[in-house]
Amino acid sequence: MKPKPAQPTTVNDTDPTDAILVLLDVVGYTPQARAAGAHETQRFDRHLAEELQERAEPRGFQFIKSVGDAALLWGNDPAGLVKLILDLYHRNPIPAHGGITPGLRMLAHKDWFVFSRDAKGNVVDVHGLEGIVLFRLEKAAHLNRVLVTPHLFNGLRHLCAPNAIEFRAIELPEELKGVEPDSPRQVFLLTPPLAGQTLDLELPGPYRAARALLRERVQTIPVFGQLYEPIPMAENFLNLTLDRQRTQTRGGYYFWSAPDLKRQWELREPLEKRRPAFNPDHLSADELFVLFPAAVIAGLPGAGKTTILRHFA
Repeated sequence: MKPKPAQPTTVNDTDPTDAILVLLDVVGYTPQARAAGAHETQRFDRHLAEELQERAEPRGFQFIKSVGDAALLWGNDPAGLVKLILDLYHRNPIPAHGGITPGLRMLAHKDWFVFSRDAKGNVVDVHGLEGIVLFRLEKAAHLNRVLVTPHLFNGLRHLCAPNAIEFRAIELPEELKGVEPDSPRQVFLLTPPLAGQTLDLELPGPYRAARALLRERVQTIPVFGQLYEPIPMAENFLNLTLDRQRTQTRGGYYFWSAPDLKRQWELREPLEKRRPAFNPDHLSADELFVLFPAAVIAGLPGAGKTTILRHFA
């Protein structure tokens, strides 16, 4: 018995829809994909689509499809687009996956689009000159920036300042290829607030790699080369204070300096007039200055050597 042939997916073209079409492109995708390999690149492509849907749907935008190293979304609310921009670049950037870091550039265009929908009504493709305009603008896009056409900008301009989004107009040097009569003469480049990891993507790759290596190397403090176990940097620093009330105990010893700063001549008064006795376990900076006119101050990084010297000065 022959298997029943699979039924083709039903796709219906719709009447033109007034909407916002969004194109997201991963900057530097090709060299990263080459280094990661086919399997990891495939994993990243699925990861990118899932992460985009997760962020877009709550903002009223729907994922249409992947187009190579880019993705298409659509929606109809300028305010929702602004929220999506803030999510992607500032509040919740898409993390790296499979050895590929998604540095994004975004383009958005508002017009009447002809969409194809599946049997469930989901948009699966876009057709016509209006969509081509968006793809032709890709050459003018920038990493960590959003390029929007004038009609769309008019609908979201009032939302820029309240959301700390900067913008500037860009005059296109020539008409877009193939869409000359419908080519915009001017577009607007939006600069949203950027999260730290997003801003880092604007730095040169070798610099970021060297900084990551340096950070890895300073996580511990070597002690006499490899003779003893290294000390974790995060556990080495003490919270120093001149406030006796905030003094903390660590390992049974107190680390503090006298809270009452005095003039130099007061410090040089005989110790017995000011402090009849002292506990060697609780030696203040004042007592150290008076009792030991010549001394060597030794300690691990962060122990407070510079703090004591500043107190003497």
